Amino acid sequence: MSLFVLTLRTGNAAFASVGFGMAMYGLAYLIVHDMIIHNYYLHLRNRRHSRYVQNLIAVHELHHVNDGRNRGRNWGFLFYIPGIDEVPWKKGDGQK
Repeated sequence: MSLFVLTLRTGNAAFASVGFGMAMYGLAYLIVHDMIIHNYYLHLRNRRHSRYVQNLIAVHELHHVNDGRNRGRNWGFLFYIPGIDEVPWKKGDGQK
C-alpha cells in the first residue's frame, strides 16, 4: 500500500509498478502454492489438473523432503524444469 501512496505523492509510476508486481506475486502464491499445492482454503488440489500442474505438485513435494540431511529441493512454486527437476513417478514404472 505504501508504494501506491508514494506513487500518488511523487507521481513516479515505478513505485506503482513494483507494488503491482508484489501484489501479483502474492496472488499467484495464494492460488498456486496455498490453494493448489498445499490444498488450503478451497481444496483445489482435489480437482483434475493438467500434467504440468500434477508434475508441479510432485516436484514441490520434493522441496519439503527432510531426511535429516537437508536434501529438499528449491523448485516447485510456479515452474518445474523438465530434465532438471525430478518428477517422482517418472523415475519408476508408472504414474502416481
